[in-house]
Amino acid sequence: MQRRNSSLLMLVIAFAVAPRAAFADAVGTVLFVVGDVKVSTGGAPRRSLGKSDVIVEGDILATGENSSAQIKMRDGGVLAVRANTELKFDIFKIARNPGEPQSSVMSLVKGSLRAITGLIGRNNKQEYKISTAVATIGIRGTDHEAAFIPLALPGVPAGAYSKVNVGQTTLTTTAGTVLVNPNQMGFASSPNAAPQIRPVNANLFTAVPPPATASSGKKDGSGQAATTTAAPIVSVLRSRGSRSDQYCSNCAL
Repeated sequence: MQRRNSSLLMLVIAFAVAPRAAFADAVGTVLFVVGDVKVSTGGAPRRSLGKSDVIVEGDILATGENSSAQIKMRDGGVLAVRANTELKFDIFKIARNPGEPQSSVMSLVKGSLRAITGLIGRNNKQEYKISTAVATIGIRGTDHEAAFIPLALPGVPAGAYSKVNVGQTTLTTTAGTVLVNPNQMGFASSPNAAPQIRPVNANLFTAVPPPATASSGKKDGSGQAATTTAAPIVSVLRSRGSRSDQYCSNCAL
């Protein structure tokens, strides 16, 4: 009997200390946090989030004032969550074998984020979605920014926003869909309002310059120095009242 009780105790301890990723699909790993960033799962109390922590399917991440977090997604994407944001990772599935389904679905309860999509966004574009209370954002392989403002702020009407830096997104409500191209911003004020393309709201987003060009040292057919297009510039990620949530310049994107 004593041996049996000891075995049961060891089993309970093993479950208690086992990584959370063993019981849910891992979404990604935290690269860094700034300020007050917390996460909760399944209605459990929120706990502080730190560097190298694992985010799993079902987690709800919340950032405080002047706070932010950057997450390296399992599919190679990068997600930057800005201040005063609440984001739920609803579904995150990566195919382990050819032909298996892949999907990434997140719910933006409030606030804003920037995402550089990974394999799921490139290979299964129709299965990548960010939902808000008024509209759904879809992507077509992209570097994009999303925001949902439940209550109007100075210079920022309430609603869902989708801004594209590279690639393309869709913004969909029950009244229709708009395509959003680089340096454009889509806006939807309510679930029943048709989404629109509007000028980029500078209170939420910063315009991203086009890719830089640099001399390759070689000459083209005309004898002029040839230029090559560099990777898209990773700009400062802007949050209200803080510019601390920029992409890590020395992290693999």
